[in-house]
Amino acid sequence: MKKMLLTVVMGAVAGLVVAQEPLIIQEQVDVEMFGEIGLFSAYVFRGQIFDDSNLKPELTVTKGPVSLNILGIYNLDGKDGREDNDLTETDFTLSYRIPDNTDDFDVDVGIIKYTFNHVDGSVLDSDTEELFVKAVFHNIILMPEVALYKDMDANKGWYASLALAHPLEISEAMTLEAGASIGLADGGYNKANYSTQAKTVSGGGVNDYNVSLKASYVVTDDITVGALVQYTLLDDKIDSGARKNYGADNALWGGINLSYTF
Repeated sequence: MKKMLLTVVMGAVAGLVVAQEPLIIQEQVDVEMFGEIGLFSAYVFRGQIFDDSNLKPELTVTKGPVSLNILGIYNLDGKDGREDNDLTETDFTLSYRIPDNTDDFDVDVGIIKYTFNHVDGSVLDSDTEELFVKAVFHNIILMPEVALYKDMDANKGWYASLALAHPLEISEAMTLEAGASIGLADGGYNKANYSTQAKTVSGGGVNDYNVSLKASYVVTDDITVGALVQYTLLDDKIDSGARKNYGADNALWGGINLSYTF
């Protein structure tokens, strides 16, 4: 009788383990990883033209609504006294996607930590953090994207972007996307990034204008290659500061990238 009872109990435990296997597998699959590396003719950030040719490796790990992104900027042709072939910047972004019951939009909130290899006298002298909120609207012809960033350390300013994009499916594997955007900032942001010894920028408003064309081609289920060409122009009120601090107030730049889904 004891043997029979033990057999029944062991069978029941084994049945529970087998029944739980799909749940365990599901939890493991729920973690997604995405890697990308790009080669670009310039490093342009919110209209600011930093290094010339550069590599941008990045990795994103996502579990449910939470994502962690690590981005590196490896300059091949340095500016502002920086050496060539040097890792000049590493950024860490932790974000949370607010759940919703529709597929019409996504809203992300989070924090970005910017870390720099310091260069005396450079505008990139201070690590800093930003809080952000970003919304992307789907199922609309021009796919609007609105984002707001609030600096918490280096300049206490804010920067916002308004973007429109229109994807066009050329084939099952290839997609083209035309886009345009403007950036806006307050006086604190402009003063920190565009003031010079000869001129102090204190006012806010529109900062930068951008138009772009992207292409992507799906090689396999896991591998995608892409290309980008973009023109960036800074507003008149900050163009002299941009030329002094960054060497230019406009740029036609682009590059290619390779992405892999693990």
